[in-house]
Amino acid sequence: MALMVVLSLCANLTVLADDNTVVVDGVTFSKNMKILIKYPLDKTDESYTIPDSVTIVEPHAFGSYVSGNKYLKNIIIPNSVTSIGGYAFSGCRNLQNVVIPDSVTTIGDNAFNCCENLKSLVISKNIEFLPHGVFSYCTSLKSVVIPDGVTSIGGYAFGGCTSLESVDIPDSVTTLNGAFSECSSLKSIKFPSNLDKYSIDGFGGCASLESIVIPDGITVIASYTFKDCLSLKSITIPESVVSIGEDAFSGCSSLTDVYYGATEVEWKSIEVGSDNGFLQYANIHFTEPSSNEIRVTLYGKKLSFDQPPVIENGRTLVPLRAIFEALDAEVAWDDETRTVRAIRYGTYVELQIGSNEMKVNSEIKTLDVSAMIVGGRTMVPARAIAEAFGCTVGWDGENRVVTIE
Repeated sequence: MALMVVLSLCANLTVLADDNTVVVDGVTFSKNMKILIKYPLDKTDESYTIPDSVTIVEPHAFGSYVSGNKYLKNIIIPNSVTSIGGYAFSGCRNLQNVVIPDSVTTIGDNAFNCCENLKSLVISKNIEFLPHGVFSYCTSLKSVVIPDGVTSIGGYAFGGCTSLESVDIPDSVTTLNGAFSECSSLKSIKFPSNLDKYSIDGFGGCASLESIVIPDGITVIASYTFKDCLSLKSITIPESVVSIGEDAFSGCSSLTDVYYGATEVEWKSIEVGSDNGFLQYANIHFTEPSSNEIRVTLYGKKLSFDQPPVIENGRTLVPLRAIFEALDAEVAWDDETRTVRAIRYGTYVELQIGSNEMKVNSEIKTLDVSAMIVGGRTMVPARAIAEAFGCTVGWDGENRVVTIE
């Protein structure tokens, strides 16, 4: 039978409920008062200050999957707290102001979701990851400043925040993971410069977005990315995009102009999924290449390089690592001897900067032009490399295009 000891501390009633927990004014803590375990859902106080002994707010401490405390309007989180658990304040629908102190370094999934009256939010500068659904359906939240240092924003982190009009995303963020779906009042968004270069997604239902500029380097516009963005009139798509998923632009009935960073030929090479009629019916504005630009295509897809290809002695040189990786070759670089070694499907290639010899398996081939440094990048002859790996190489002199098949 649990030992019950009742003590009076100041104005609060403290109950040592068992060997592991203590109840203070109805709120359950760990015995050492470092963990806030449960705040009663029916407690009628409008404001609560978490004791400064607390370091952890447990999952579901103030809320639950279904509902949370409906009376709290303000919560004061002290600098002692380092962790806020999943669903900790979920469903506290009258909560209006939240300051997450800089002492907090981790926060759980859906920690503040469905806080319908949350209007003011300050996020800890020491949180690196905003997890799934953390502020989803906070329907009164109009603006958010995400601090420098956050590197990843999880799926639906701000999803369903229907009053959210502006969000400041720092360049430290590399992944968004569909964080802003159904933010129907969001009018514009500036993508961070360090955004992961693979894929972009998760703006479906952002009915007030009028224009979008997709960052250079993005290769995939995922399925449903801009679905039902009813006000979207124009979008800028970089030449790096090779795939647009199904329904990516379905429901975008206002879309009239697409600005594409390459030619019509390259636009037609993009894989476009089904149900993207509004994209295909828009006016596509193509970017014609400059007269000096050299383009390289691999199996019909244009390759992007941080150092443009150059012509030396009638041979096109391309950045070493980019061409090897495009060909799915495993690459190793020996800085001491300035030698690159690569292998692809059992074919071994080795060449040294400044040398006009290239080793292919056990055979030595003489190059018309040797590998060299241009613009701080190691450049190699595209034809020699591609043919060494069994590809066929062509040259369209009129359009200055190298084709690799």
